[in-house]
Amino acid sequence: MPLDPQPSMTCPRCGAPAQPGHGAQTCAKCSASFILLAGAALDGSVTVPLPIPGPASREIAVKSAKMFTYSRGAVGAIGVSEGMTDPVTGMIPLEESGVAYPDIYTIAVWRRPDWVTAIVALLFPVPLGLGLLALAFSSASALVGAIPFLALGGWALYRALGIKRNFVRVAGRWRTIQIRFDKPPWRRNAFYDELLRRSGLPNVPIA
Repeated sequence: MPLDPQPSMTCPRCGAPAQPGHGAQTCAKCSASFILLAGAALDGSVTVPLPIPGPASREIAVKSAKMFTYSRGAVGAIGVSEGMTDPVTGMIPLEESGVAYPDIYTIAVWRRPDWVTAIVALLFPVPLGLGLLALAFSSASALVGAIPFLALGGWALYRALGIKRNFVRVAGRWRTIQIRFDKPPWRRNAFYDELLRRSGLPNVPIA
């Protein structure tokens, strides 16, 4: 039996009722910013495009680390899927479930800061880099040593507070899946853009 579409029309952070729109919105209950778009199964005006043969229909996958395994999300030719992979190589699927594009009720997208990464950056590479930078006035080699630590700390802070943790909830007729899609960072936009395009939805900037 198909799932009730009502639970798909909620804030992805707190579960408060929400209506699909055409851009970012703010939850009246938790003040979280998110995107909620109606898919083909909820909005009859949405047309899912046919798969494009060749490289354009390739699978785009993203991963994120769990406690002992990797979580994997993928935009494929006929639908979007998520599952767990083996803890050794992170390549062999252990379980997987998906939603076909015509069966999508809603797509919800949101972000939140990665505080763990930010704290680690502020405790280790940033202080080390600043300490070496302070020594650079008396030793040129200290400046050379400071650059990698400051670059690493800066990149980590940008990842944590700029890119943040990106999540998408795809609610369909038969199941609902959730994917974190900010890793690797260079595949984040490709995954998001293709998810919307293959679902028949306009490209909406990530909130």
